[in-house]
Amino acid sequence: MDSSQLLSAALIFIVALLPLELTAISNAYSSYSENPYFSQEIYVVPEDENGRVLRGAHVYLYAMLGGKWVLLGERSTGALGIASFRPSFPLDLKAIADFDGRRLNVYGSINLMAIVQGKDYIGLYTIPLDPTFELGSPKIIEVKAYPISSENLLQQSHGYSYERVLNEWYQYTPVLRYSTYHNISAEWVYPVGSKVRVQTLWAYPPGSSVWRDGGYVEITMDCTTSTWLPDTGPYIWTLEFYFKYRHSIEYGSLNIEYLYAVDTSDDPKSERIIKEDWLGTPVSGQYYRDVWQGDSEKFNVTGGY
Repeated sequence: MDSSQLLSAALIFIVALLPLELTAISNAYSSYSENPYFSQEIYVVPEDENGRVLRGAHVYLYAMLGGKWVLLGERSTGALGIASFRPSFPLDLKAIADFDGRRLNVYGSINLMAIVQGKDYIGLYTIPLDPTFELGSPKIIEVKAYPISSENLLQQSHGYSYERVLNEWYQYTPVLRYSTYHNISAEWVYPVGSKVRVQTLWAYPPGSSVWRDGGYVEITMDCTTSTWLPDTGPYIWTLEFYFKYRHSIEYGSLNIEYLYAVDTSDDPKSERIIKEDWLGTPVSGQYYRDVWQGDSEKFNVTGGY
């Protein structure tokens, strides 16, 4: 699988005829570091393709710590079909922000990966835990498991505490797209502590032509990055961040192929802007609006596709 097939879940399209200021977290103004820990209730719920809970499944929960997947524990789902964990994590305070009129500690996200295994099914899902908003609330991870053909049936085994990495690389990933018109000034801002989500993919057995959605990794910005584009023109601008990616094929004695972005300590490594010509035809709809000449407006980017 070519690295270009890794899809970004953070591609955002915005069309606006105005000076554009984009922020992912409002008014983040200070960076700090601290090392407290917190405990988190995590419940993994395996389901089959029809949404039925899988009882007696083996669940392996990992966290991305220090840029690597660390095995937090192994459980079996009981009569309720739920595997419960209560690991401890370090808090990484990135910034303090003003949010809805109150001060908010902005923490780096902790990415979790759950692998679900049975004799004739397997599943994987990646999802972030954001201590900024989720402290004190149980985290529920729903993992969809898929049937395995008879020639690829799994043998129950242990020791999934390491991964065999096939390849690592950096790749520019589109995170924002917007358009401008004549005599328009535009600015985008990603403050320290803002987040970008990047899709993950997995396949079983390794070498399979069928790649499945594996959830997403959330990359926390370790520095503020921005660009001011004065008096632009009828162009489409695409912002791309330089993120690290990894291709793995083995987790201990379990062979499963996995492609994902890595949250590092210096994201984004770099950025670039791609400019394309645009005819300047306004786009209508509930997600678009015009702002007249001489006015300005700010958009908070809170999601994308």
